[in-house]
Amino acid sequence: MANELKHKDIGSELTKAEFEDVTLHQLDLQAIGDLIKATSATQLSRLPIGSNDQVLTVVSGVPAWATPSGGTKIASGTYTGNGSGDRAIAHGLGVVPKAVFIYGYYSTITQQGWFRIIKGTHITFAPPTGGALVGTVVTVWTATNFYVGGGSNTANGITELYCWVAIG
Repeated sequence: MANELKHKDIGSELTKAEFEDVTLHQLDLQAIGDLIKATSATQLSRLPIGSNDQVLTVVSGVPAWATPSGGTKIASGTYTGNGSGDRAIAHGLGVVPKAVFIYGYYSTITQQGWFRIIKGTHITFAPPTGGALVGTVVTVWTATNFYVGGGSNTANGITELYCWVAIG
């Protein structure tokens, strides 16, 4: 049977060193990253390593590798504002974000504030003193980028530092 756990041929007699040797037992076609799974109540077999980004799951009571589907993706990063309009910020989610939260520190006006970007609506600026100012509308969302505008009450002030979290 392929992939089964087997004993190496040790000849007619087994020494203590051979008995304790980690190479005494091996899986047929064994490779780095493989796992051992029980394929029956009495049989141990090899589960070959999965592909990049696959997760271990159970299918019909047996361990198997699968590509995850659905779920929430989260990415984060920073950028320095440049004042341009419709500036693309790469988020790396691979899906269109449902929301983006941006924190900006404004050294020129000595305050900090949060921008909340909700898909299809607007950017809301929330200064630490309370209140909210509506900023530039986010017009384009892609599976690669979210876009911020330039000007007052936007998340792209010249030379200002911004930290962001995108949720997809």
